[in-house]
Amino acid sequence: CTWKHPDGATALHVCTAWITGAGSGAAKRTPPGAAAVRVVKHLLEGGADPLGKEENGLTALSSFRGGVNTAPWNNDVVGRATFGETAEAVTKLLSAADEAAQCKLKGNKAFSANRLQDALGAWTSGRASLEAAGLAGQPLAVLCCNAANAQRRLGDLQACRAACKDGLRAGPLSSIRAKLEHHLKACDEAEEKSAAEAKDTSIAAETKEETAAAAEPAPPAEGSAVPTKAPPQAKSSMKQGFLSASKELYPAGSTEGTLPQHYWDARGRKIPINGPGGGPKIIPVEVPRGDEEED
Repeated sequence: CTWKHPDGATALHVCTAWITGAGSGAAKRTPPGAAAVRVVKHLLEGGADPLGKEENGLTALSSFRGGVNTAPWNNDVVGRATFGETAEAVTKLLSAADEAAQCKLKGNKAFSANRLQDALGAWTSGRASLEAAGLAGQPLAVLCCNAANAQRRLGDLQACRAACKDGLRAGPLSSIRAKLEHHLKACDEAEEKSAAEAKDTSIAAETKEETAAAAEPAPPAEGSAVPTKAPPQAKSSMKQGFLSASKELYPAGSTEGTLPQHYWDARGRKIPINGPGGGPKIIPVEVPRGDEEED
C-alpha cells in the first residue's frame, strides 16, 4: 500500500489513529481488538512504508506510541485490558517493520559502496526482525531479493537460489516477484553454462590421454623376441685419408681430403705431379744406358 495523504500521512498513520481512538466519539465505542492487528499486518505485508512521516515528522510507530498514552480506554476498566493487548501486538508489528526498514536502508548503502558482505549482514538482520514478528509479504521479499542480487554478484549461486525461493514464498508484489524470477533464471543459465564447460574440459582431457596412449609403442606380444638396439658402427678410416694405407707411394697420404701433390720416380726423386704452368708435367722415362751394347 503506497497511498499517502497530502500532509504526508500514510495508511499506517490513519490505521494507528483509528486504533488509539483519536477523534471525537471514540469513548462511545468498543476498543478495536484482533481485527486492528490484522489490518496493521496486512498493510505492512502489502508494502506500506513504516518510515513514512506525516507533516509533524512522526512515523506511524511514533504516532501510535503517543496515541496509546492518551487513548480514552485507559480510564475504562472494561476496555483497558482489550486495548492493552491490541496496543502491544500492534507495537510489536510496527517496531519490527521499522527496524527491518532501517536495516534495508543500511544494507542498500553498503551495497552501493560494493561492501557486499556488510549489505548481506544488514539485510539478514532485517529479515530476522520481520520473521520474529510473524511478518512476511513485500518487506521480507524485498530483503530476500536484495540478498539474492548480492549473492549472485559474489558468485554463490546456491545462496542466491535459496534467497529467491524464500522471497517467493513470502508472497511479494508483482514487481519484486519478477525480479526474484529473473535471478532464478540467471542461476539456471549460469549453472548450465558451468556444466557445459566442465563437460568440454573432461572431453578434452580424455582426448589428450587417448592421443598420448596411441603415441606410445605397443608392448611386445607374449613370447616374442624383444627388439634390441643395433650396435654402434665403427668409425670409417676415410677421415685419415683414402690413400693413407699406401705409405710407400704416398707417405703423406690424403689426410683431411687433400690429394697427393708429389710422387717419387725410379731414382727416388720427388717429382711434383703438376708442373709450374698449372697443367700436368710430362716426365720422360729415363732408361740407364750403362749396360747397353754398342753397335
